[in-house]
Amino acid sequence: MKLHELQPNEGKTKNRKRVGRGISAGQGKTAGRGTKGQKSRAGGGTSLWHQGGNLPFFRRLPFKRGFTNINRVEYNEVNLDQLVSFGANQEVTPDTLAAARLLRDENKPIVKNEPPSVELMKKTTKMRGKIPIYFTYIVLILGFFNLGSAIYQYYASSLFTFLEITQGLVGVLMILVSIFLIIKINYHKRNMKIN
Repeated sequence: MKLHELQPNEGKTKNRKRVGRGISAGQGKTAGRGTKGQKSRAGGGTSLWHQGGNLPFFRRLPFKRGFTNINRVEYNEVNLDQLVSFGANQEVTPDTLAAARLLRDENKPIVKNEPPSVELMKKTTKMRGKIPIYFTYIVLILGFFNLGSAIYQYYASSLFTFLEITQGLVGVLMILVSIFLIIKINYHKRNMKIN
């Protein structure tokens, strides 16, 4: 056998259908394309993304914004509540964190991720150092005292003087400020616990 004598097995291949070559073949005249229309013309038809007049899918999507930085730095995040397993005076280093299996990838740098409750605890500690809780109660009592004194003087003389009006307004202001401070301190105390 020579190279030019090689051929596929019988029935393996068959000739392509040649349409438009007379009615006896069954595919004459319109050649299976039907009568008229866009798809019957030479070069006719629509693209794969054609949607019949609808706004195309790729135009309905928003424009691609931004990019992915190839030089980005990916960090290992370590939450503060994960450091509870370490002792009181134990040093926390990347090696000890890796030994405690708190790092996903030891080759990446480490960033400290504080829960919101920790930030609230810091703010509460600062605020409680500046404004003791008993000071707000004293302001509240003084406010009620000033307001009550102004009302008593009005009923005693049935006439409001400028001093009594000022005293009453100062009392109302002190009451509002003290109530606001009490609510704020109690709110921060409730959120001090780290999740």
